[in-house]
Amino acid sequence: MTIETPAGTPAKIPVWKTTLECYRLTFRNLGDLLRFSWPWLLLLIAVSGALYWGFWETEQEALKTSGGSNVLMLLTLIVSTSIGAFIAVPWHRLLLLGEKQDLATGMKIGTKHRPYLLWALLLGVLPMVPLLALASLFPWGPASSETELMTVSEMNAIMALISGILIFVAMSLFTTRLALILPATAVGHSGVDWREAWAITRGNTWRLFWASVIIILPLMIFYIFVTPHDVSASAAPATIAEADELARRITFTLWSVLEELLAMFTGMVLVAFLSLAYRHFTGLPDPESTSATPPAP
Repeated sequence: MTIETPAGTPAKIPVWKTTLECYRLTFRNLGDLLRFSWPWLLLLIAVSGALYWGFWETEQEALKTSGGSNVLMLLTLIVSTSIGAFIAVPWHRLLLLGEKQDLATGMKIGTKHRPYLLWALLLGVLPMVPLLALASLFPWGPASSETELMTVSEMNAIMALISGILIFVAMSLFTTRLALILPATAVGHSGVDWREAWAITRGNTWRLFWASVIIILPLMIFYIFVTPHDVSASAAPATIAEADELARRITFTLWSVLEELLAMFTGMVLVAFLSLAYRHFTGLPDPESTSATPPAP
């Protein structure tokens, strides 16, 4: 199925109105979302929990010379993005088409899931690649002395961090405009490819970017102010009891899994935002109901 997109200059998407609406829609349909996604969430808990538990020692060693294990970050990003893609397809269809989604439809993997997964991985991982690459080239390490002036390597690390942030923002600006491919793929609108997604979002680059930032801001606040950061950065003496080390490992795993679940919820809010943005730019009509319409064959 194809869709005729509006001609001319695209209308400016209202940032605050749309972000508030995507949160409202998510909470309004949270019961339906959980009803068809809970097996995927259990899979996320199991896989991410195994990764965080298994990489505990590697993470501790990495924290001695840098900010952590890039391998663990990349693996968990791929896992959460992949699982999120299988939840997002029926979530898009519920919000855009009003299809009622149940456990059977939520667990069914159809022809739309594979291209959606590939696009989700590309758009999700692409902005992170520069940060991971720069972190590997210029790892953060402990200062040799409290009074020692900043070393050349530390100055290089700061410059790499600034460069990484700038490249991350640039890549995010690029990917947010292409992200409308995701709802188009989910609802079967084959006429909206990456060229069309780029064209219909013209003039809205920063609006799409800042809306995405606003949506993930609560998650970032949680990371910074709520997560007990001492669960992963081991500063205990070598004589620490094994029971204490086990407790730290359990705490690290549990908090990390909780963060993955909160990130998944935030991802579904982003999916709701992409659905609303797609409706805005393509003129797709608002379904009369998001819970009563039977699923399409």
